[in-house]
Amino acid sequence: MEQIPILSLEAITKTFPGVKALDSVNFRLLPGEIHALVGENGAGKSTLIKIISGAYACDRGTIFIRGKEVQINYPQNAINFGISTIYQEFTLAPHLSVAENLFLGKELPKNNFGKIQWSEVYQNAIELLKRLELNDVDPHKLVKDLSVAQQRLIEIAKALVADTRILIMDEPTTCLTQNEINILFKVVKVLKNKGISIIYISHYLDEVFEICDSVTVLKDGKKMGDYQVKDVSINDLVTLMIGKDIIESHKVNQAKRVGDEVLRVERLKSSKMKHPIDLTLHKGEILGIAGLLGSGRSEVLRAIFGADLILSGSIFVDGEKKVIRSPRDAILAGLGLLTEDKKRTGLALKLNIKENITLASLDLIGSRGIIKHKKEEDKVDRLVKQLNIKPPIPEKRVEFLSGGNQQKVVLAKWLCRNCKILLLDEPNKGIDIGAKQEVFNLVQTFVQQGGSVIMVSSELSELTEICNRILIIKESIFVKELQDETISQKSIFEKLVS
Repeated sequence: MEQIPILSLEAITKTFPGVKALDSVNFRLLPGEIHALVGENGAGKSTLIKIISGAYACDRGTIFIRGKEVQINYPQNAINFGISTIYQEFTLAPHLSVAENLFLGKELPKNNFGKIQWSEVYQNAIELLKRLELNDVDPHKLVKDLSVAQQRLIEIAKALVADTRILIMDEPTTCLTQNEINILFKVVKVLKNKGISIIYISHYLDEVFEICDSVTVLKDGKKMGDYQVKDVSINDLVTLMIGKDIIESHKVNQAKRVGDEVLRVERLKSSKMKHPIDLTLHKGEILGIAGLLGSGRSEVLRAIFGADLILSGSIFVDGEKKVIRSPRDAILAGLGLLTEDKKRTGLALKLNIKENITLASLDLIGSRGIIKHKKEEDKVDRLVKQLNIKPPIPEKRVEFLSGGNQQKVVLAKWLCRNCKILLLDEPNKGIDIGAKQEVFNLVQTFVQQGGSVIMVSSELSELTEICNRILIIKESIFVKELQDETISQKSIFEKLVS
């Protein structure tokens, strides 16, 4: 007799402006099953779990729990149905104890005078932790003093307080060591043995084969298939995730030899990095960095730019050692950084286009604190035209521009500064496909004119299209270098998930 799924989704569809995130997706989760959900960035995984957890409402489709149709319109609704989600980012209160976090939002035991019975609270916490075989976790300890792995386990224990029957785990092993992962997997197996069903999301396919019973593959918002883990291989999943008909487009700069070394980084380590790194960059080269969330890819760019505290290492520009301890030092050395969050750290939204473009170049367009307005206007007009910034009105406030034009303003800021090395962190994040191509064209023009680029991107197709070399990063360590004919989306993805 076929088991009735504890959770079943039928024809789930969700559309955002300009993109169909989910297209008639079906999904089944059995009681006591660990079911993996895999796919590239943008495949629809996050959208699907947000619909299940009540963070999003689907446009069309039906949700069943134990065979009964239900409506999940908001997160508390999902919790009432026994669904809990553990996201990549912690939701714990760091300055409260383990026990206080476990029962946060729950009614605590009180005596006849209304006073909380803390001894009972801590005893309940001990018993709950024992259920997960977490006997070494002190319920009195502040969460901020726990390891990352212990905090992750407390998130799981907290879900059990809500009488969870369906647990969604989104990239639970991010930033964990192998020993910590082993402990986490032990707890996951305890949950499975207690009959709890788990939706497990991970980019690391070896984890899927170690811990999961079945797997669903998503690509571009569509389901590519459901499989028993024992019936497929890692290569099968990679092919499904990337697509059999993919056309590799590694074409930029292949015929052009790169020039001399312009940047060398030796044993550089910042306060945000786990390990020191080494890399080199050449004139006219676009060097890509590929890594999963939490791999340290953005931290590499921030360290080179002096945005994080440097603990050790050396940076050489054109063979000359540079002391870079701040963004100002990096700018004076000829470097520019386009940050991932352009609105928060790349632009002054309340200032206009002209003011943003010249913000890093005031010393070049003036003297003794006085701006030469004619020189400023000439530079800005030239860059607005060159980068096709719309509307071409220098006095227009940046906050009112589209995402693509905001990105162009950031690029214009560094071109105005005459930077010779650009550090690009997710340069096409949050912009439409037309704007992406424009940004790519600008980057290509920059390197053709003798500039050099280091680019971080989650989109493998972007890296294969534009980069001469690609470094694969895991845990702040460059584990593989790809170049020339070895560059392909499949080769990158295999290195990321293995």
